Amino acid sequence: MRLNVKFRSRNGIPFSIERLSGTQFRCGVCGKIFFNRTDLEKHLKNESYAKKTKPAFPELNENISVGVLYSQDNRDRTNSKYSRLHNGDENFVIDDK
Repeated sequence: MRLNVKFRSRNGIPFSIERLSGTQFRCGVCGKIFFNRTDLEKHLKNESYAKKTKPAFPELNENISVGVLYSQDNRDRTNSKYSRLHNGDENFVIDDK
């Protein structure tokens, strides 16, 4: 799973533009999330459906929360999908020193 984030500010107020994309895999026994199929397959070798009678998936039409780790990609501005600035917007840089 990947989250593309562009940091902007307008009138001195910071905001971000976020795009969620990618694929994730969820174990139906324990509900654990995996970001690549190899890790899921390793996990499934050790799981048994006898441990649980009801699958551990979220209910349909239910909101779920997602944790996101922000990191910086220095190639960001050279990316053709980089969001263009709108009138009044400025680039916002997070100083994490």
